[in-house]
Parts: sequence; C-alpha cells; structure tokens
Amino acid sequence: TLIAILGLRSCSPPRQRERGRGVLVDYLDPAGDLVASDRLRELRMIAPDVALDLSDHLIICFGPGDEPALAFDLPGHVLVAAIVGAEPFSYLANNLGERLERSVPSGSRPRIQLCGRFVVELDARRIEAQLPSRQGRLLFAYLALNRDRALTRDELVDALWPYAAPAAAPSALTVLVSKLRAALGNEVLSGRSELRLNLPADARIDVEDALAAVHEAQSAIAQGDWRRAWGPALRAQFIARRRLLPEHDTPWLDQWRQRLDDMHDRALEAYAASCLGIGGTELPGAERAARTLLERSPLRETGYAILMDALAAQGNVAEAMRIYDRARTTLDQELGITPGRAIQQAHARLLGLETQTP
Repeated sequence: TLIAILGLRSCSPPRQRERGRGVLVDYLDPAGDLVASDRLRELRMIAPDVALDLSDHLIICFGPGDEPALAFDLPGHVLVAAIVGAEPFSYLANNLGERLERSVPSGSRPRIQLCGRFVVELDARRIEAQLPSRQGRLLFAYLALNRDRALTRDELVDALWPYAAPAAAPSALTVLVSKLRAALGNEVLSGRSELRLNLPADARIDVEDALAAVHEAQSAIAQGDWRRAWGPALRAQFIARRRLLPEHDTPWLDQWRQRLDDMHDRALEAYAASCLGIGGTELPGAERAARTLLERSPLRETGYAILMDALAAQGNVAEAMRIYDRARTTLDQELGITPGRAIQQAHARLLGLETQTP
C-alpha cells in the first residue's frame, strides 16, 4: 500500500519548521521515512498516478493551512488514516478522509474496479450493491472485460458455470440479465440473444488502465524517457498487486490473473528501470523493485541486470558482483544455461568500475 505525505512544512516542532520541506512516507517501497527537501516536482509526478484501495493506509501530516496534493484514480477510496505518532496529529484520523473526498469530486465518468474491492460507479453513483448476487457480479465482470464485442448467451453460460452447467442455466442466466439490466439501464446493457456492455469511451476499468499503463511505461523506457515511465509503471503495480475478483475462481479468471501476473512483473521491471534512469534518491526504489521482481520471477534476467546496476550506482559494487554469481548459479541449476546479454553487459560494467577503483 502507499502513501504519502504531502505538505509544505515538515512535521517537526514549530521552531524547527521550514518552508519547502515535507515528509514522504512510501509504503509501496517499505524503506522507512524519506525526509525530502524541495519535493514539489516529485509530488507533481506522483499525484496524477496515485491509486488508493480501501485497504491502503494514508500516512500524512502537514502544517496549518497546507493542503495535501492527492489525486484519486479509482472510486470509493475511504482513507484509513494511520497517523505518524499519537500526538499532535491523531485528530486527523476522524476527518481527513472526509476532507479529501470533498476536495476531489468523482465526476460522471463511469469507473469500474475489478481488482481487489469490487466497485462500479455510473453517473457518479456507486451501484455495485444493486448487482444481483455473486453470480451477477461475475456476469458483470465478464461483460466488462469483454466489452469490445457482443457475447452469446451460450458463452455467458459457460463463463458462469464452467464445470457443469445445470439444466436450468439458461433460465437462471435470463433472470440474472434482467436484474443486471434493471441496475445498469437498457442503454448500458443491450441485446437479447447477444449481450454487450455499452460504456462511454472515457469509462475507466482498472484492468484496462493497468494494461495501458504498463504499455505506456515500456514505451517510455524504450525511448529513455525515465520520468514519463515512472508514473504509469507505478499505477500498473497498484492495480496488478490486488487479486482480480478474489471471491471467484473460474478458468477464464485464471487466464486473466496470469495475464495480470505477467503485467505486474513488467510493471516492476519498468519501474525499476525508470528509477535507475532517474538516479539520485530513486536508486533505492530501483533496487527494491528489482529485488521484488526476482522474488516473483527468479529467472528474469533483466531483473538481475537492473539490480546489479542499481547496487553499483549506490556504491555497492561487491554486492552487485554477488548478485551476478547468484544469477549465474540460478540459471545454470534451473536451465543449464549461462547468463544472457543483459546480465553479461551489467557484469562488464561492474568489471569496468572495479578497474577504476584506486
């Protein structure tokens, strides 16, 4: 979970406060507190891409009159304020979420969240409670994930009852469709023999957002635009780390979850690469993201290469050499191969650094 601390004054006692200082507490990279100086540029990079879930913790403190610069990316984010220190900021826990909700109007753009908590917002109204039962939510999710085409009733029966459809499945589907149409409206759910979910072009579905974000991040990485890659890579991670429709288990969901799993790896890699490219205070983020990537995918050679470069950039050349030995051993034991070009090039850079050491 994330996040943030925003404000133009530090959280230190009044006599020690100083304009232009803030505290950024990042739970995505659990490295402790980063006391930052003049972080307004970084906050502008973060704010448009911050996505908070109900389970996220907002850790925030700010001086009188300072306004937090947060942007909500998904609907229904009730902020759980875990305040740093019991005093003097504990009072914020009761009213911070309400203040932020008032400051960020949701608008009328449809928003659908399928990863983690199930959320549907149409015409600025939360309507997921009106959807009919678990099966109704599963039906809506299948329609949302396939909204680019019309779906036959036979396909929908297979999606809802993948193992053994009961004899009454077509009738049960008709009931579910009727209830779903009553909740969504005839213009949103159209068709009879074939059904289609008609959402406006600007509708936001978190799974689609994540796929688009990781593509944007990878495109920026290919062009060496590290700062442009940073935000989309982070946004993709926030979405992919939450389980898709956690209350359901069906074969088609397994396929989507595998796709999101792969996307999570690509987002971690893009985030690590962007942090490495930005350098400076982002280097620890590159290291942490690369380590997380290797924990998830121990055969990901680009993860080893980024981790080696990130460690070397922080002055830990010996540790980077140890990572190279780990990569060589893992690839040999698991696949019987030697490291590929990405790792070998990172190793060559390490050897060049060693020869330069007096």
